[in-house]
Amino acid sequence: MTWTQHQSLTGGRRAITVAALSDVVLILVFAAIGRDAHQRGDVFTGVFLTAWPFLAGAAIAWLAGRAWQRPLSMATGVVIWLGAVAGGMILRAVTGQSVVVAFVVVALLSLGLFLVGYRALLALVRRLRKRWRHRRPRVRSTPVGHGACNRLASPQSLAGHSYGQQIRKD
Repeated sequence: MTWTQHQSLTGGRRAITVAALSDVVLILVFAAIGRDAHQRGDVFTGVFLTAWPFLAGAAIAWLAGRAWQRPLSMATGVVIWLGAVAGGMILRAVTGQSVVVAFVVVALLSLGLFLVGYRALLALVRRLRKRWRHRRPRVRSTPVGHGACNRLASPQSLAGHSYGQQIRKD
C-alpha cells in the first residue's frame, strides 16, 4: 500500500466515523429537544425511545444509499435525512407510536436542518478554503536567477551583469 492510498483510506475512515457519529448525535438532539418541548419526563430512556425509529431509518439509509462512499456530501445528507424521517415515521406507526402530520413536518424540517445542514457548512468551508488557496500569492523559496543560491548578491558581484539578459562580448 502506497502512502497516498494509506492517507485516502484513513481519511475516508475518519470521514465515515465523523459523519456517522454526527448523524447519531444530531438525531438524539432532535429527540431530546422534542421531548423537552413537550415536557416529558424520563430523560435518558425517553430520548432513546423517541430516537430509535429515526436512528434505524438513518441506518437503513446509510446502507441503501452507500453513504460510506461519500459520507460528508450533501447528496448523502439528503438520502440519510429522508431515510431517517421516512423510516422513523413508518417504524413509529408500526410500533403504535403517534404519527401526526404536524410531527412529520417538524421532523422533516428539523432533521433536514441537522443532517443536511452540517454537510452544507462543511461544503461551504471546503469551497472557501479552495478559493482562498488559489488567491494567495505563492512565495518562491529560492531567489530568482540564482537557482538554489541562498546568499544575497553584493554590488561587486553584480557589476557589469544585468539580470535577465546575457552579457555579449563583441
